[in-house]
Amino acid sequence: MKKNLIFALTFVNVLLGYNNKNYAQSNYALLSRIDIESVISSSPTWDPNVTTYSYTISKKGTFSFSAVTENKYKIQSISLNMNGTQIPLLFESKNINAQTSWIFKPYVSNNTTSVFQLIVTAQDGITQKTYNISITNNSEQAAQPKQTTQTTQTVQAPLSNDATLSGIRIYTRNFKPQGSAGFPASGWTPFDKSFSSNVTNYTATFNANTTAPSNSIAVCARTSQSGSKVQISVNGQIAKNGQDDIDNFFKGNKFHSDGSGDDNFLRSNDFTVVPKNTTTSIEIVVTAPDGTTQKTYYVSYNWLNVSP
Repeated sequence: MKKNLIFALTFVNVLLGYNNKNYAQSNYALLSRIDIESVISSSPTWDPNVTTYSYTISKKGTFSFSAVTENKYKIQSISLNMNGTQIPLLFESKNINAQTSWIFKPYVSNNTTSVFQLIVTAQDGITQKTYNISITNNSEQAAQPKQTTQTTQTVQAPLSNDATLSGIRIYTRNFKPQGSAGFPASGWTPFDKSFSSNVTNYTATFNANTTAPSNSIAVCARTSQSGSKVQISVNGQIAKNGQDDIDNFFKGNKFHSDGSGDDNFLRSNDFTVVPKNTTTSIEIVVTAPDGTTQKTYYVSYNWLNVSP
């Protein structure tokens, strides 16, 4: 009887030890880095253990603010407060480097300093780390030039405030989607709905049967107005502008099947590597010819491996 009792207690202890080992949650609550758009200067140099920083940026209005964590630590949540007001999380994006970008889009006024608190909560839901970040915006709005004579005054006509796109397409290099045949249709990725200038959120899904772990995409955006500027970001990182050979590659009927549209309005990014079986977040910021008005389009790009 005594031996049976000792055996039973030993067995229970083994089970408890097994459960504690397998269900222990991480208390790691440090950031790998933060990525802030249009930074002019920052201090001090980034260190995950240092919690106070100062940044100066050159962009007024809405800007991209990303907190990057390592996936292996399974961070539970990240929140961002600006001057005591919580900024909503725009989206999370996992990248090929086993990291997650927690992306926010705060708004700052011109020539102001704002105080941000970035709060990281570890997997255990208890341990937290708070980073205090001061951001000063030093952007300046240029005045419209005027031309005058002794008898008349000529004011430059106002530039267009149209910041819309007339089309978005995504080309996946090297692979054909299932059921497609012939170029250029082979590389175009289907969208979940027809494009409209006033609709800003889309989902594109590319189905391919391949063993390759990653591939390259180019995002093609056609502006509604000549003189508009386009900035394309992939997973929170600003993508390099398309080179001349890439821009030329998408001109003409390779963008519109009927060949319509003005090729001078076409903008694209250089080919950007994306991993397979993940969702890639694409952001297209359009600035109107007036240099102030902006409109942002979002595309969730899914590259799914499909068995033959």
